[in-house]
Amino acid sequence: MRLSPSFVLLATSSTLVVASVIPVQLEKRVHGDRSDPIWIDVDCVGGEALCNADCYAILCLSSPNPTQYEAGSGDEKRKVSGYKQGLLTTTEKTRKEKGINIPQNVLAQVGTSVEEANMANTAQGGEGEILFAANADENSLIGRNVGAQLTRHVPDGSWYFRWFINYGMGAPYCYALQGGISKSHTTVPAAGVKGDTTICTTKDKKPTDPVFLAFTKEAKDQGGKPHYHMMDRNAGDRWIGKLWGLQGSFPKNKERNVENKEDTSALVEVEKKEVDVVA
Repeated sequence: MRLSPSFVLLATSSTLVVASVIPVQLEKRVHGDRSDPIWIDVDCVGGEALCNADCYAILCLSSPNPTQYEAGSGDEKRKVSGYKQGLLTTTEKTRKEKGINIPQNVLAQVGTSVEEANMANTAQGGEGEILFAANADENSLIGRNVGAQLTRHVPDGSWYFRWFINYGMGAPYCYALQGGISKSHTTVPAAGVKGDTTICTTKDKKPTDPVFLAFTKEAKDQGGKPHYHMMDRNAGDRWIGKLWGLQGSFPKNKERNVENKEDTSALVEVEKKEVDVVA
């Protein structure tokens, strides 16, 4: 069977964000282009919490999916994204001085590894990267999973779409993002799937929920050291592809500042066409 998406839409009651800026019907379709990305299945077995964080970023913070593969660019992108090994292993006081307000008792439960919502080796990695506190073993496992598929199936410069599989009750954001489908992308119905952003609220969420764990690097350093901004969906924070605080980057993006209680018409559609499957 040959299947892939032609576009992904994320619609709220007041806005519409289209993954492909150029309408699909107006551009020549080439497999691996933004309008026709290569699908990869992200197996969440052993890394459910990490998948849950990534799904939260996509569904609730507009982190891009699909993204464009840029082989070998990871180190350079991490120099500007704010990613750093050991970033979360400092004292709680030091982290707060950097703007990372995640209590020590929470890190003891979720882990002190730093997860990037986008792979560092993508065009969308680097500036504006949404970072999460995560478990180191899960981070390594999912990273190897995705990295191996990119190496085998996604040519450099091609766009790819992440579809999360084999998740369970520990990944409610993946459930909400993909309409409850946790099997291979080949099982996605032609009619598409509906995502539910009403789950993105902070109400009744535990401190270990991804809604409280997301942060991004600010444009201005503090005392010559990187400073970070805790992402707040309720305030309108979304991925913008820029360091936080640069022109066009505002804590309250009025265009997207939709209260959770109004977010009832959220829709994620995946229209499917015949192209190669990546298992």
